[in-house]
Amino acid sequence: MGSTANPVQPRRMEVRRVNMTSLSILDLFHTAVTRFEKPDALMFKKNGYYQKLSSREFHRRVQETTAGLAGLGIEKGDKIALLSENRPEWAITDLGILAAGAVNVPIYSTLPANQIEYILQHAGVRLIFVSSVLQLEKVRQIQHTVPSLEYLVVFDDLELSTPGFLSFAQLLESGMKALEQTPALYEHLRGQVCPEDLASIIYTSGTTGIPKGVMLSHGNITANVLSSKKVFEIRPEDVVLTFLPLCHIFERMADYLMIYSGATIAYAESSDTVPQNMLEVRPTIVPAVPRLFEKMYIRLMESLATSSPAKRRLMLWAFGVGKEFARRRSSGQAPGWSLQLHHFLASHLVFSKLQQKLGGRLRFFISGGAPLGRDLAEFFYGLGVLILEGYGLTETSPVIAVNCERDFRLGSVGKPLDSVKVQIAADGEILVKGPSIMLGYYRMERETLEAMEDGWFHTEDVGHLDGTGFLYITDRKKDVIVTASGKNVAPQKIE
Repeated sequence: MGSTANPVQPRRMEVRRVNMTSLSILDLFHTAVTRFEKPDALMFKKNGYYQKLSSREFHRRVQETTAGLAGLGIEKGDKIALLSENRPEWAITDLGILAAGAVNVPIYSTLPANQIEYILQHAGVRLIFVSSVLQLEKVRQIQHTVPSLEYLVVFDDLELSTPGFLSFAQLLESGMKALEQTPALYEHLRGQVCPEDLASIIYTSGTTGIPKGVMLSHGNITANVLSSKKVFEIRPEDVVLTFLPLCHIFERMADYLMIYSGATIAYAESSDTVPQNMLEVRPTIVPAVPRLFEKMYIRLMESLATSSPAKRRLMLWAFGVGKEFARRRSSGQAPGWSLQLHHFLASHLVFSKLQQKLGGRLRFFISGGAPLGRDLAEFFYGLGVLILEGYGLTETSPVIAVNCERDFRLGSVGKPLDSVKVQIAADGEILVKGPSIMLGYYRMERETLEAMEDGWFHTEDVGHLDGTGFLYITDRKKDVIVTASGKNVAPQKIE
């Protein structure tokens, strides 16, 4: 698909460069826990119901994690891996690692042992946190091939007596004792962390299929958080249901944004339990990937097929009204009074039931990780479910552009953040520059040089900016297949 950009002179959208790199991720966290005294900073399902972790307890456990790591001899710049499903320990450990001045190397919990082995070896990991016996066994299979690995910490309560293995509870206990002896230890360590320090190495698939370690600094990520906060009106009373992997920068940055804004983060048990968990926590915001909406659409169509003839006619009529309402709104046309009346009736008779299944107080979904079809976005918007699509990459921390509640175009990925410059090259490729662009690929100088040119990062995606500044993605230059769940799959591996 071609680009609408001028084939000779690149089309530019210049955005004022804002210096947002003067804060570390720890500064954002400290601001949040001191400003918002919440009984439910985090929520998680245990023993059949959702439990709460207060901001004070959240802060205390982060401090103990940091002190515990320092007691093991972890120093600034050390690489620490985190192999776990989403749970409060993930967020606690992440911030504890960062406060110690170390570098978080997150790993997908679904990866097999041989792929975990490559990451641990390449990054030179000294310590790894794992969630369960399942993840523990993966690491045990390959630990003898990772000479840098000294410690393994397990979140779940397991009987561990082997040297070098300890439980998370033991780490917290040692951290607590260290803080009792040296109360200023955490603040001292946190104070040594600078915005330009490396915060994370995130391994992502490249066009060759070889994982590349994207190096993101504290300043890269905080720039994206602060710029995104200007776009989204997130309130302390918001409840955010999260189910996307925290090892993915989209969900991780979103969580930093929610914490900084004082919102409550509720962890879904898994992607399969999202419908039930939405009824339990009644979220106002849900970061998601297109696959969730595809599943929702399929369930609606299945419900339609099994409904009585009368109910089927009502649903088809309502869907038709919603589609026309969304089409007019997305094309900038004001729906007439007749269509508004029909849409009001459709909402009352049909759409409200869907909204109740989503918890009854949802403000919007944020969609990222993979392209969202315009038809799907319009369908749900017609039903009163707003999906705000955005665009970004791991290398950009991640958000480049995103729609917002007060200014959106269905089918587009929104306007670029105010801290990001976007340029459309002569061949239509999207180039970006700004404080959220990665430091480079870890131990891959050639690949870094290929991705960057005169400070511009080459996204290998093709698109255009319309006259009002909205960005549209029209094609891809690279061969990588992005699935609906947001995972990059290199075709060479399949072949």
